[in-house]
Amino acid sequence: MGVFGPAALPADVFATLGAALPAIVARPEVQARLAAVGFEAGGAGPQALGALVASELPRWAALARAAGIEPERETRSIADVDVLQTGESEQLLD
Repeated sequence: MGVFGPAALPADVFATLGAALPAIVARPEVQARLAAVGFEAGGAGPQALGALVASELPRWAALARAAGIEPERETRSIADVDVLQTGESEQLLD
């Protein structure tokens, strides 16, 4: 399960979220809610998510252009987006 944040996300916030999200997502009630909407949480780390997004972005951009969909505001490249993938900890649960 990945989370995106602003490009200027402070490193301590990135680390805190990365440490807390796995414990939150592992909770049975969270798993049940995710399953109810057809989502299965898992992950391979921020680099893997960044690589996936970078590989998919051109495809989806081309499809949007072909459909005549225009951005509502200036867009940034994937290099401008910080990617957070869940890690291991329960720091935010207390």
